[in-house]
Amino acid sequence: MIADQFDVFLLDLDGVLYLGDEPLPESITAMRRLLDRGAAIRILTNNPRLSRQALVDRFQAADLAISIEHIVTSGWAAARFLAQQGVTQVDVVGSDGARAACANEGLTLTDATPEAVIVGADRATTYLDLQRAMDHIRSGARFVGTNPDTSFPTPSGRGLGAGALIQALEAATGVQATIAGKPEPLMFDVVRAACAPGTRLVMIGDNPDTDIRGAHRAGIASILMAHPSGRLGDTEVSPVPDLTLTSLAALFDDDRSLDV
Repeated sequence: MIADQFDVFLLDLDGVLYLGDEPLPESITAMRRLLDRGAAIRILTNNPRLSRQALVDRFQAADLAISIEHIVTSGWAAARFLAQQGVTQVDVVGSDGARAACANEGLTLTDATPEAVIVGADRATTYLDLQRAMDHIRSGARFVGTNPDTSFPTPSGRGLGAGALIQALEAATGVQATIAGKPEPLMFDVVRAACAPGTRLVMIGDNPDTDIRGAHRAGIASILMAHPSGRLGDTEVSPVPDLTLTSLAALFDDDRSLDV
């Protein structure tokens, strides 16, 4: 079974474990089974707004014993990356989750003369916030974006994503951002840095553009979650995952395996 083939399971949040604000019961049960078997789990999300602790609280409300080390957000990956680079002074635009992550990583938040700027997105972001970020970047501050998503689904339609703000600042400054979230390798590198040599990892996600492409770029196995009534339908998927499943419960099927 697939559950026996890997040591670390990287799981996307939206569409794999949750749909909107609602947990997927079958996926939560599969998570419990993986943890009971001693597998390591890391939940990877490009959502820059939520803190790791907020996600822990969400899973605990779903009666799943997840701790903060299980959570990898794009905001935290950005903060961890900068801390590892020796940066100490950071300004954050548009991401409460990244602000919390910076504090947890020992970074000082400042809007005066930061060494780096992290750009995410939330509804409170203003023109003046973007102007401040542009000024810092043009003055030499490192430019890190949480995630490349230009929009994201909401109950009322598409919301403006961090990627759109990052692209605007790239155009205004002539500086290309380092992107923390999927499909760029940085988020995967943060996870792999804590793994022993030879650790077998697999990425499970529902978005070919971010989850599957990110796994390919990181050189790890990939599984696409395609819900029977989901948006993928009968369309051809690119990039192609190593395997497609309609339920995380299939990880425990005795007659199913992944050819890696």
